[in-house]
Amino acid sequence: MLKIKLAIFLIIEMLLTSNTFIYSQNDIDSLSKLNYEDLKVNFQKTQIDSTIAFRHAKAYLLKAKKKKDTLKMCNAYYFLSKFYSNKKEIGIAYSDSILKISKKIKNHPKYPAIAYERIGLIYHTFGEFNDALEFYLKALQFSLPNTFERASIKFDIAALKYRLGLREEAKELFKKHIDDIKKLQFPSKKYYYYLGLYAYCDALIYTKKHDSAQVIIDQGIKGLKNSKDDIIKIRFIMNSGINNYYLKNYNKALSLLLKSKEIIKNQHDDLTTAINNSYIGKTYYVLGEKEKGIKYLKESHEFLSETNDVALEILEGYDFIIDYYKNKQDYKNQLFYINALMNFDSVYNKKYRTVSKQITKGYEIPNLIKEKESIISNLKDNQKKNTVFKGVFISVISILTLVTLLLIKRNRDYKKRFADILNSEENTKPEIIQKKTSGISEELAKKILQKLNDYENTKFYLNKRATLSSLAKKLSTNSTYLSKVINSKKGTNFSTYLNNLRIDYAIKKLKKDPQFRAYTIKSIALECGFNNQETFSLAFKKRTKLYPSYFIKELQKKDKNTTLY
Repeated sequence: MLKIKLAIFLIIEMLLTSNTFIYSQNDIDSLSKLNYEDLKVNFQKTQIDSTIAFRHAKAYLLKAKKKKDTLKMCNAYYFLSKFYSNKKEIGIAYSDSILKISKKIKNHPKYPAIAYERIGLIYHTFGEFNDALEFYLKALQFSLPNTFERASIKFDIAALKYRLGLREEAKELFKKHIDDIKKLQFPSKKYYYYLGLYAYCDALIYTKKHDSAQVIIDQGIKGLKNSKDDIIKIRFIMNSGINNYYLKNYNKALSLLLKSKEIIKNQHDDLTTAINNSYIGKTYYVLGEKEKGIKYLKESHEFLSETNDVALEILEGYDFIIDYYKNKQDYKNQLFYINALMNFDSVYNKKYRTVSKQITKGYEIPNLIKEKESIISNLKDNQKKNTVFKGVFISVISILTLVTLLLIKRNRDYKKRFADILNSEENTKPEIIQKKTSGISEELAKKILQKLNDYENTKFYLNKRATLSSLAKKLSTNSTYLSKVINSKKGTNFSTYLNNLRIDYAIKKLKKDPQFRAYTIKSIALECGFNNQETFSLAFKKRTKLYPSYFIKELQKKDKNTTLY
């Protein structure tokens, strides 16, 4: 199914990124005659134009393949993964290609670490933060000390912590990142230095260090004064507006926020645009232009509703909207936005975990529930309705309690199964069932079984093309006899027998080889003889009652050498 989806995505993207589909390959062939550096520079300059950027990346790949240059092929797959950042399956597939061809590269400053980082960034973009952190840690494991790649990965982890509301921790990590960047020499150093500075000043604002933040902001604006790159420069200006809002310099804040609004919007950064709109709305509201303020705050609300994303910077705006409708005695809209705010608390609990503590503390959900009940009472002054509501509330609580208990039990069962597998003897021979084989003599059945057990040592099962017929030929017997022996002596059919051998091999290798654990599930599946990730996961779950992702994460927890720094 995944292959079909990926094929569909690729076909659609080819059509979308080719003005003339018929001659696009000739165009790529022509571009491949350029040198690698020109292709790289042109890709980076033209990423806003998908057609040109795509062709330069494909030309880079074509040139690398013709010359059989592994490192250049890795570069090309990296460009293509970056190009497809907003198409999760395709972007990850290109990064997987890097991992596949960079296995033999040792002590390289970029590979394979950057491929794991790329996958982490894609998961981060799609709000799948647990998976993002998992791949950032893998990237860190393969990165070399005192390299830009390691500094970049640490920055990604800091940004993830920041997104999760751990602002104090992130602030210290951003500060250390700036120090790391200063010590390194690499292309685009100035860009990444100011990117780190911007992130640091952002963290200073939200940890209420406003005077220190303004010093950093002024430093950033001055340093980028003559820069042609508006991406970071305009964000310093926006941050100056946000910081002045908290310093209560509202007119100055409004001027800076409006100045940065259109430029950020044209950069297609929807999240930053929504945050900017939220602060414009709050500033207008405080200055007494409440109608204007509510208009901007509602635009931010619409962004959260459409994306189901959550940003702490935006949530403060709901206090203003709720207050606005409360003063108007518009209980219907007041209730609507209270429900919206509570809904985002639920999103945090499901998607952001640790952040739920921040929102609960900052927006006092228990008080909102009381206010909500009061409004419902005003809107529907009906005792029967209130009784039904309480009944439903109690039922929901009961169901949630039951679900929680079941999840605790399941987690306990998983940990026990994991411990059992971890402590099992690896050299234990499979149990031979003492059951007669119908249709053939017991003496012949034992001979076939002995050959089968001996042949397992060749690891024939790792061959994707292994079949009952091919195995029978290797054992100098026929398919019928071999099938009967497997059914009677192994207690299962050939397909399950083959899958069990592959899963047992995967478990042994995962337990022994830390580098094998760092592979993607898809790569592990292919190496163990499976045709795809889905079949491997189902066979693993059937064999162990655990999912492979859980098993690998538990192994990584036990690895004492895994550390952030």
